[in-house]
Amino acid sequence: MDLTALVAPMSIEVFLSGTWGQRTAVFPGPSDRFVELLDWRKLSTLLSEQRHAHPRLRLSREGNIVPQETYMRQAGPSDPSEVIEPVDLYRQLQEGAMLVLDSVDDMVPEVRELAQSLESVFRERVVVNAYAGWAEIEGFDLHWDDHDVIILQVFGQKAWGFYGSSRDWPMRKDVEPNEEPPPGPKNTLLVSAGDVLYVPRGHWHRVHATKTPSLHLTIGVTRRTGYDFLSWLAEDLIDSPLVRQDIPRHADEEERSSYFAKIRDEVVQRLTTDNLERFLYVSDATARSRALINLDVVRPDPQNVKAESPLEWLAPRAVPRTLEGRTTLGALGRVWTFAEPASAILRVLMSRQKLTLRQLCSDVGPLAKEDQIRAFVLELYVAGLLSVGTADP
Repeated sequence: MDLTALVAPMSIEVFLSGTWGQRTAVFPGPSDRFVELLDWRKLSTLLSEQRHAHPRLRLSREGNIVPQETYMRQAGPSDPSEVIEPVDLYRQLQEGAMLVLDSVDDMVPEVRELAQSLESVFRERVVVNAYAGWAEIEGFDLHWDDHDVIILQVFGQKAWGFYGSSRDWPMRKDVEPNEEPPPGPKNTLLVSAGDVLYVPRGHWHRVHATKTPSLHLTIGVTRRTGYDFLSWLAEDLIDSPLVRQDIPRHADEEERSSYFAKIRDEVVQRLTTDNLERFLYVSDATARSRALINLDVVRPDPQNVKAESPLEWLAPRAVPRTLEGRTTLGALGRVWTFAEPASAILRVLMSRQKLTLRQLCSDVGPLAKEDQIRAFVLELYVAGLLSVGTADP
């Protein structure tokens, strides 16, 4: 599943140019299209078999966080970690609490794959949270988010009221608090199972539960801003002796004016399109990957990479650049340089995201032999760019 499937029949190009960051939109779909991502059984398994510390796991009712001690307990006399008390959890949910589980993209392979696919398109950090409710009481009051939101309604229905924005591009860290919503709502939508809802950053909204149990995934996309660029530029300017120089606080007005003029000129010289592109490149090249651990291949050994070993690319925002048959790759805070046939292998891995060694060899073709591909796969694995899974017996 990818962005193309989520916004169909609209194209990605039209979505990014006419909807993204501008207006709310709903993309209807068949009621069962998100069941494979996270159904009730998978969610129950996550709650039963993993420990989730507050606030990663939390309950909310009518805009307030439910105290964790009302549904969680200490695991044991010598174990300070907390575990869910099922009976108390059921009671809270029956009384109208909404269950929230953050970062399910780190726990569920299908959700992780979707998140990585979206991150490769948006070139921004993507996090997926799960929300489940069984009553008509609101879990959250009227609010706005400091990131773009894509809702995947898995089961049930939710009624959404939209009020628009009251401040252009609001931020949590802002000079003025964005506390007064516009009058409204301007629009109300019923989002049903299989529907996709997009809400831009800063748009006020209220969510009303219906009588049916509801489960939805919230995809949060945190986009970089001009503030982020200028903050990075300030760090980048440290290489300038003038910027590192002490401000001549006790000098006369003429000397301070001269210092200011030099600082201004230095900043203006750095405010270029090239530096903006470099900022975006560095942001992508230093983005973290989602960790996948396979203890079968702790020791890099070509014999551990079988023909049916599943391979998964882990750096969706890696930046490849090809020139004169050589490819540089910026990822995980480093820059690698590869020549053919390594460049061809990289292109296949990054375009397919998930495939077996056999499929990789087939797609690369005669440009490289299987033993060369296997050795290069291990290099990428050691670098943290690629996950090597265990082939089914």
